[in-house]
Amino acid sequence: MPNEKAVGLIRDMTNGGVDVAFDAAGVQATFESSIYAVRPGGEFNIISLWEKPVNFNPSVIVKTEAKISGSYAYNNLFPEVIQLLASGRIDGHAVITSTIALDDIVEQGFEQLTKDRKQCKILVDLNK
Repeated sequence: MPNEKAVGLIRDMTNGGVDVAFDAAGVQATFESSIYAVRPGGEFNIISLWEKPVNFNPSVIVKTEAKISGSYAYNNLFPEVIQLLASGRIDGHAVITSTIALDDIVEQGFEQLTKDRKQCKILVDLNK
């Protein structure tokens, strides 16, 4: 397990694991952490694109009877995510790594996302 401390904390705080986990990062560590953080019978949704293949032991899914699904265009995920954001159960600000003006979207937005792996979500502020 990649980050046993984080996964253990999640499992402790949720009485055995989360109902649903989303991987939006597309890296080995978040993939594995998400699988281990899901409760038995839970669901793991992959919504990221990957630069490299991942390795994982399918027995983890078999033993917990969890489900894995993927979505390229976030199909049917927005209503659930919006509800989680609105209720305060997840903090959307935690993933915003930069805020830019609309005029800067190419250089400081799209190009920055492809060059800098530390960037996660770049917010375009229309009032900036």
